[in-house]
Amino acid sequence: MILKNIRALRIKKGEIIIDMAEKLNMPIWKLSAIENGKIKIPDNFLEDLFGIYNFTSKEKEEFITRELIVSDEDRRRFMDRSR
Repeated sequence: MILKNIRALRIKKGEIIIDMAEKLNMPIWKLSAIENGKIKIPDNFLEDLFGIYNFTSKEKEEFITRELIVSDEDRRRFMDRSR
């Protein structure tokens, strides 16, 4: 899976990578690697991201549908877990 526009989310929130990395309690290099699709997204990454940025259910679904390259099965599994 590749986060296509996580950088756009950071910019929209007026943050640099170190800001988001600190909020997610992860090293900058790891967040950068996730943004660039160089490493697998950690299991709780999206849940943490959504919680930190107070995503609504609709925003979560839109983010997953629009921002991630995932299969329909992966999307359903994630949405079922996050409800």
